[in-house]
Amino acid sequence: MKYKISGRAEFAYMLAAGFLIFFKVYSNTLLSSVFPGFIYKLLPILSALICIISVAFRRTMTKERFCFFLTFVFFGMAIYYNTKEMEILALCFLLGAAVDVNLEKLLKEYIGIVGSTVFVTFAMSFFGIIADYQYSRAYVVGFGFGIAHSYGFVYYSHPSWYICFLSLAVLYFSRKISTIILVGLINSWAYITFTTRLPFYLLLLFIVIWFVINIIMKKKKDITINYKIAFSIPLILACICIMLFYSYDGSTQYQYINFLFNGRLGMGYKALRKYGLSLFGQYVEMVGTFKVSQGIASEYFFIDSDYLYMLVCYGLAFSIHILYIYGKLLQKTFSIRDSYLFTYILFALIFAFGNTSLTNISLCPFILYGASVVNEKYRMSKIVQIKQAKM
Repeated sequence: MKYKISGRAEFAYMLAAGFLIFFKVYSNTLLSSVFPGFIYKLLPILSALICIISVAFRRTMTKERFCFFLTFVFFGMAIYYNTKEMEILALCFLLGAAVDVNLEKLLKEYIGIVGSTVFVTFAMSFFGIIADYQYSRAYVVGFGFGIAHSYGFVYYSHPSWYICFLSLAVLYFSRKISTIILVGLINSWAYITFTTRLPFYLLLLFIVIWFVINIIMKKKKDITINYKIAFSIPLILACICIMLFYSYDGSTQYQYINFLFNGRLGMGYKALRKYGLSLFGQYVEMVGTFKVSQGIASEYFFIDSDYLYMLVCYGLAFSIHILYIYGKLLQKTFSIRDSYLFTYILFALIFAFGNTSLTNISLCPFILYGASVVNEKYRMSKIVQIKQAKM
């Protein structure tokens, strides 16, 4: 019995993933001011439909894998019913249908789509086809105040984050010193141009942690991580994050932490008090800086922590499965001694304290590979059963 997906199924799945990646980047640009509005709504629908087609193209599908797919289809339908977000439905379909995902192909597609979209957005803004929003803020390379440009994006920080995560994807293919230096120079330019500190410093921190973990993996080859320890890492990080938000009382200590997180702690506390947690998600109206600056809304409200965002907006059931996927990724990457991928997943989990990336495949497409890793156990267990039946 064969357990690999057909070429048509793989092509359809990668196409579905590409549509959702492009949708996420497109939603943060001003390209919608040039292209028809229905494109924005059509992309996640196409992604979900093509994903279903990829499942139909499968040569075989075990009962366990089909149940895994149905589980995420159920999550997607339930969350969509409560939130009316088509993108989460498409993401759930992609997670459920993730089988034998080729990580290199996924990252090449990711680099191609995100990189070309960022470049086209910059170019169209440079030639005046789309707007360049300007934001007043403290200038990072001097004193006083300066202007931060968005260059075709909705918010000035968006380009910096895309450049940061694109750099991490490029480093997967080339880990030479020259590549690291080039990536550092590009991100230095993004730091100065867009005045966003966090992506630049996080990239530097990532390289340092990667270097340390690489040394540990080479010297301590007998160290292993089982699935319980691996799953406990994202679970503990999520619990610490939620406890910080829930226990926020406005005291001096918490105000200092809130200041370090740019007000995220107080905003998370407000979200917990106003909406609470849910099992299968709920609609939460987000008001970003763009809406406030354009006079669309008067008060800023946005949940920037991915742990809290998932629990409040997408529900407890979905959140636990996502944390389990990242736990399996930690176990997998550590077992094959891939220090880079292990550091990347750990980096994404730490980064989720103050930003949303765990379920955003335009920043972290590894979640699709992680769902495929979870699916591996169903394939291996079935192969063992077949061999035992033949004996």
